[in-house]
Amino acid sequence: MFGHNRIFVMFKLCAWVILLTACAATLSQKIKDGGVISAEPCSAPCFWGVTPGVTAKDEVIVILNQQNAIADCNVNNFDITCEHKILIEFNSDYVVDTVSFTPTRKITVQDVTKRYGLPNAVAILDLALLSESPETRMIIFFDGIKAVFILSSQKSLSYSLKPSAKISDVVYLDAYAYDQFVASTKDKVNWSGYGTYDIESTENQ
Repeated sequence: MFGHNRIFVMFKLCAWVILLTACAATLSQKIKDGGVISAEPCSAPCFWGVTPGVTAKDEVIVILNQQNAIADCNVNNFDITCEHKILIEFNSDYVVDTVSFTPTRKITVQDVTKRYGLPNAVAILDLALLSESPETRMIIFFDGIKAVFILSSQKSLSYSLKPSAKISDVVYLDAYAYDQFVASTKDKVNWSGYGTYDIESTENQ
């Protein structure tokens, strides 16, 4: 009899473990599109209620707790990192100056331009360590929302920009950090629509 009861209790415990595991959303499941398109719980340049130039560090910690994400994060003096998927940086006043995250729900350039209008500029990053293995990545700049969208890489010395191009990372900055980032990005050109952008053409601007 005792043996049967023990087996029953163990079965119930196993069932609870499975249930809790299934119900506990991972950080990736929580991020989704970060609100970029869905506006849940807010849209660019706000992520989970965190806005550069507005949100203080103590408020960020409260928000991460509300999202049940703080356990996945490392809280440092001037930044908070969460599983290499979220990075929040603070200025000397402990106010957010940068928010970056990796969307886990697909977002395309067309999705972004439909919601926020056309970009102001683009830049191509040369990722190749060896000349025989070319690889580039494109960055698109949105001055109005102080946002930078980083696109997935391509195995080429040029970048073929299509409406279906996938956004791999999203970066929001406060006004000062955005201006500094734009100024430090030398190889950029004005947005000229979809098509092929060459590294040579951006370097000569």
